[in-house]
Amino acid sequence: MAFSEVIKWLKLKPRQVFVEALTTVGVLFLPGQLLTHLGIAGLVEQFRPWIGLVCLVAIAQLALASTAVIRIVREFTANRRSLRKRIRALQDLTPQEQEVLTEYVRNNTKSRFLPADGVIGGLQVKGILYQSSPFGRAGLAFVAPNFSYNIADWAWNHLKRHPELLNYSEVLE
Repeated sequence: MAFSEVIKWLKLKPRQVFVEALTTVGVLFLPGQLLTHLGIAGLVEQFRPWIGLVCLVAIAQLALASTAVIRIVREFTANRRSLRKRIRALQDLTPQEQEVLTEYVRNNTKSRFLPADGVIGGLQVKGILYQSSPFGRAGLAFVAPNFSYNIADWAWNHLKRHPELLNYSEVLE
């Protein structure tokens, strides 16, 4: 068996590896009478160490595949939990936060120049807004510069579907 064939064998899909593991475990632990009746007793005895090795590798591959599946499931549930938390934040907006976000929806824009104040900072911490550029645009004398803030896609989509969260009658029309 060439090395490239071994690599191909190691890249089998989990379903194929499961069948392989089940088969090798069955062959290794079936009673001798049944192996004789199937006509494979001599073959199993001759290749028992190799069958055992294939069984161990298959079980190890299944263990690795299961850890990958567990990781994917954990990431998915963490993302869902995070999204629920962010949506709850949209449901608990202050009037000032609603006013800022209303302008995004009313003007049908995902980007605005806003001053870096506490309201904007709060929306950033909640993950609703993010600063899209570190460069500000100069304001009037003695006024802080405005920065470009974008609304997060999830927040944009949710507010477009649920404009009632903004308590603004023009948005609902």
